[in-house]
Amino acid sequence: MSMDFLPTDPSQSQRLLREIQKNYAIQKQTPTSCRQTFFDTFDWRLFRKGLTLIVDEGQATLISLKSNTPMATAPWPQKKPPRFWWEWPEGNLKTRLRSLLEVRALLPVAKLQVKGDSYGILNKDEKTVLQARLQKLVINTEKTPVRLLCLRLEPVRGYDMELQQFGKFLTTLGMQPVATGSFEMIMKAAGKQPGDYSSKLDIKLTHEMTASEAARTILSHLLNTMRRNEAGVKDDIDTEFLHDFRVAVRRSRSALTQIKGVFRPNIVERFTADFANIGKLTNQLRDLDVFLLKETEYKMLLPEVLRQGLDGLFRKLVRARKREQKKVAEALEGQAYKQLVTAWSTFLEDTEATPLDEAPNALKPVTETACKFIIKKYRKILTLGKAITPASPDEELHRLRIECKKLRYLLEFYASLFQENEINTLMKQLKKLQDNLGVFNDLFVQTEMLFHSLGTFDSRKPESALTQSAIGALIADLYRKQTQERRAFAQTFAAFSAARNQKLFRKLFGRKKLNHE
Repeated sequence: MSMDFLPTDPSQSQRLLREIQKNYAIQKQTPTSCRQTFFDTFDWRLFRKGLTLIVDEGQATLISLKSNTPMATAPWPQKKPPRFWWEWPEGNLKTRLRSLLEVRALLPVAKLQVKGDSYGILNKDEKTVLQARLQKLVINTEKTPVRLLCLRLEPVRGYDMELQQFGKFLTTLGMQPVATGSFEMIMKAAGKQPGDYSSKLDIKLTHEMTASEAARTILSHLLNTMRRNEAGVKDDIDTEFLHDFRVAVRRSRSALTQIKGVFRPNIVERFTADFANIGKLTNQLRDLDVFLLKETEYKMLLPEVLRQGLDGLFRKLVRARKREQKKVAEALEGQAYKQLVTAWSTFLEDTEATPLDEAPNALKPVTETACKFIIKKYRKILTLGKAITPASPDEELHRLRIECKKLRYLLEFYASLFQENEINTLMKQLKKLQDNLGVFNDLFVQTEMLFHSLGTFDSRKPESALTQSAIGALIADLYRKQTQERRAFAQTFAAFSAARNQKLFRKLFGRKKLNHE
């Protein structure tokens, strides 16, 4: 386990060496020089797991931030650097990145040049007990490069005690140990704040807020999420940028329609329609993303003789996605979208009180209105779910799915007002129901897309006949899975609507009795 230390005065490297030589015998070794690039995803998935990826002289190394030790390594292809886990050569690093990154792209978060003088620290027997590397870092920024000095200690096996003793000695010279190694100071110098973005809502509300104040806080958070993802959508970095952008748009629309009586009706009507249009604009691109990400999975569902038949379909979908992505990118660069964002931001920043005759809930305590909205939505879900039978049309499950999503959003919006463990319990049960309904809906959408694609191939051509056979087989398999999800609904809904959940809803949201108890 290595240790990093920062001097209180970075310009005093020579003085530091002289002080060390007064107390220890040192042996200078070959100087080193290299360029390093730190990588992570937009939402800091490696950092959140206590890791970082460093590329150094054609070698990529996954590093533990806690111990500063390598976890996995792989060659770094200079000509075509990998962005996604599946682009890496086979090996331990690829295996680790697969579970860490999922579908997110690796992005450079800091670039620097490292020049180091290495010294062996000797004991009384003139044996090297640890390595000290005095590193001069030049970190690239948008403006002037930042220069830092860091002393890294690396133990020799069997001499851990000497490492600790030398570390204590350095503190007497004004050196400060860095808990997360040099990573923290490099990120700070590069103008980055690790963990500053997450797709998960983390909205801090207080019981003292009015319903209107809370609504503006919620919607401002969602607007920030939209803005943070715009560039990634336009540049087509990875599919999660569009996903997070769409979720923020959908949550904004849901908040406007569900948090009733806090804004003027004309405001709600205007922006609800605007957000609905953004959703429609991006629907096709998202559907294509979901389908293309499942290419390997879908091929594995088919007999080997038919798998090649899907190649033509996926080539066509890739072309369609390229057209859709261009359309979305142009829309986000267009005046209509920019005017919407400006108008929406201006409205959210305007704290002028809305007349109570137009917004009767605006000045009510946020907790009171939150309980009212949540319990009302929960009761509606119980009513809809109880009415669904094996003979009910698929549209009824789709309607229930939408209502469950709305309840999920309300719980996320107001989570900070209630006990975290109890909210999480309800979220967990709701998620199981949402997963069932979501998979059912996704399979329906994908089956419909496949069915419509059948007519786009000329069956007179041999390759088209194979493609149509493969599509037909895939439709049959997806329909079978869809039927399984439909059968699982009754049991999943029964668990969600169980008496213990109803009891917890009553406890949290203040209603003495639910209609379906």
